[in-house]
Amino acid sequence: MKEFIVFSIMGIGFFIYSLLCSKKRKVIYAINELNFVVLDDKYFDLQLKTSIINSIIIIIGACLTQVPKLDSIKLVLPFITVLIFWIMNFRLRRLAIIKKYAQIKQ
Repeated sequence: MKEFIVFSIMGIGFFIYSLLCSKKRKVIYAINELNFVVLDDKYFDLQLKTSIINSIIIIIGACLTQVPKLDSIKLVLPFITVLIFWIMNFRLRRLAIIKKYAQIKQ
């Protein structure tokens, strides 16, 4: 039960953080680098959509920790959820560069 609570709080917390970053037009901490420059405000919409998906994935991971049939992989679920979270963030960065919403300055 404590995994469910922790992951739920993480998912909701990240969702709130994402909304604030989107409103303030700030790049989320996961890909915030000094040489990452936003060129188009569409980036922040893309960031918000990706963050919503990430929050949902975290909450789904929380729910999966409560499924009795998944007890054998219960210890792996947090790692899988965190891995998906980081993959989504790096995918956001790559997609933003491909769509010319952002660039990496040398």
